[in-house]
Amino acid sequence: ASHLLTEFLNKMEKSVYVGVRGQREKDPEEPSEYSTNAQIAYVNEMGSPIDNIPPRPFLRPAVTRKKPEIASIFSKNLKVALNTLDETHVDKTLEAVGMYIKQEAQLNITNSVDMQAPSKKTIDARKRKGFAGTKPLVVTNQLVKSIDYVVK
Repeated sequence: ASHLLTEFLNKMEKSVYVGVRGQREKDPEEPSEYSTNAQIAYVNEMGSPIDNIPPRPFLRPAVTRKKPEIASIFSKNLKVALNTLDETHVDKTLEAVGMYIKQEAQLNITNSVDMQAPSKKTIDARKRKGFAGTKPLVVTNQLVKSIDYVVK
């Protein structure tokens, strides 16, 4: 069945992409050498030893930890698509998967799922700027808001 699904999706030439788009600018109030939310997301997802930033993955775990749920969305929605060979059902399925992964990635950030806490230096810098929060990746919420998906 998965072979048929893969073949069907390949024929439709459709994919869903979830992440942070490069053209979105970061919050101008947030000083950083990284100029876009996509750069900030990458550095935090992967970490940057040279900048003393530990990895705080939020996007990859949204997929890897939720594979059964994502498979269930595909299974439920694509049955109709396979039976009718209607491309609109493929789009709806991929939209549902994209939205699900987007929301999971956002929750990973807002709930600080398996993320190393900010250093004392970072907490002190936040306090000087008037932000008392201690969660990693959450100051202006720009990163959370910048997570998106596209089907093409």
